[in-house]
Amino acid sequence: MIAFLRFELVRTLRNVRFLVMLIAFPVLIYLIYAKQHGMSQGLTVATLLLVSMAVYSGMGSAMFVADQRPRLVRRETRAGHPDDHPGAGGAHGAGSDPR
Repeated sequence: MIAFLRFELVRTLRNVRFLVMLIAFPVLIYLIYAKQHGMSQGLTVATLLLVSMAVYSGMGSAMFVADQRPRLVRRETRAGHPDDHPGAGGAHGAGSDPR
């Protein structure tokens, strides 16, 4: 289990797009806008921004990770599908056995 966790952490930290869009961007936005004064629904602007950026990062990382496997499966399927060669008609096309 520790080896799998280490593998996933290394894989995540190597992905620059993940680091920039889901870690650096929310931190940058928070640092830029957190100094604004004001209240909304009894909360300061900094608190609302902190929560919204945390939700953005959480949802973004969940969708980003969920997107990885289908893309890999599609790539593997395209590369080694038995119906990829010419003349293969699938179940009912040209080249299929009529039995």
